[in-house]
Amino acid sequence: MTTLLSPATVVAPDEDFKVGFDIVNDGTKELSDLKVSVTAENGIICKSQSITVVDSLKVGEKKSFEFLFTALTDAVTKNYPIAINVEYDDEGSSGGTKEKRTVTQYVGVYVENPKEEEKKENTSTPRLIIDRYSISTGQAIAGKSFEIELGILNTHKNMNVENIAVSFLADEGVFLPAAESGSTIFIDQIKAGERVVKKMTFATKYDAVPKSYLLNINFEYEDEQNKAYTLKESISIPVIQEQRLEISEIQTGMDAVVGQPVSVNLNFYNMGKSTLNNLMVRCKGDFELQPGSEYFAGNFEPGRSDYYEAYIVPNKEGQVKGSIIFTFEDNNGEVKEIEKEFEIFVQGQPSVMKGDVTIVEPGMAEAGMKFGKAGFPVRRLLILAGVSVPVIAGVVVLIIILAKRKKARADLYENI
Repeated sequence: MTTLLSPATVVAPDEDFKVGFDIVNDGTKELSDLKVSVTAENGIICKSQSITVVDSLKVGEKKSFEFLFTALTDAVTKNYPIAINVEYDDEGSSGGTKEKRTVTQYVGVYVENPKEEEKKENTSTPRLIIDRYSISTGQAIAGKSFEIELGILNTHKNMNVENIAVSFLADEGVFLPAAESGSTIFIDQIKAGERVVKKMTFATKYDAVPKSYLLNINFEYEDEQNKAYTLKESISIPVIQEQRLEISEIQTGMDAVVGQPVSVNLNFYNMGKSTLNNLMVRCKGDFELQPGSEYFAGNFEPGRSDYYEAYIVPNKEGQVKGSIIFTFEDNNGEVKEIEKEFEIFVQGQPSVMKGDVTIVEPGMAEAGMKFGKAGFPVRRLLILAGVSVPVIAGVVVLIIILAKRKKARADLYENI
């Protein structure tokens, strides 16, 4: 997301304001089924439609969005974060497997309610707030690093602040500043009503329990008369354990024939450290499915493996495409979907044609067969393609009858 538009000054109760932004596809593939939504804390409401759906976004294409908000009459004086969420389908670098991806960025709006006595007593105090922030990975992933971008706004209309030190402390020590970032940000000056954007890199504990953690931010700064101030802010950062659903290659039957069922199956494994809740597996494609093709694996714990099999009935010849779809909920209750595609080649139904059988003469049958204790070892039996089972059985019976007749004639001659 680029070109964020939000109020640069404080917002009063019952005052409308706009939040706008651009979305640019800077990847290498077209994105499909984009869902853009905004959510805000109690005290602020969205007056326009809060969800917008975009069918596709081509490579390099940019789309602009704008949402209208208002602060409620009884909104308290504080900073209100507004979450901007973009959800889209991602086929991955190799294609074939689709996943739902979500990118989230936050914009902060500072509401000042003059009716509050506390605010009246502090109208001359310059305040610093985090009015927007975004996480490079959308969410913090346990055991991995992420970069956070902070917008620090001086809300005072007339007074500059100087010699600003910004330090961080996370709940339960779940986030630690990376070595290259240091633990403190220093800013020379932030002028009245202006914003400064800074970046910090944090490492997340590998065994962090999936939930939202507060990152506490401490400000130390001075006004133009060198009067010192301290201030505390906090932002919420969701942490997830990386989900790793490994899926084997899809196996299909050796031969697929129109109108006849053929098996498609695979193995799947939970290689991550978090449970995949309400895991459902199903199959879809240009074919019919036999009953029992949906499989509910339930809550799929780490280290667990399972097997899925469905029987499909192709209804046309040639190359037929299908996919096996895994749907589950992550630790935040969001529904995730992974799609594994496959193709099979389908042959037509075999046809029976007269004259396809080569009749074996009695002499040829005797030379090509040997009846004995070994049962029925046929050494030479020429049958052209496309002969049905009854025709084959008839040929075998004919050969046996002819062989018996020849043997009977030989016995007759010997007796004479």
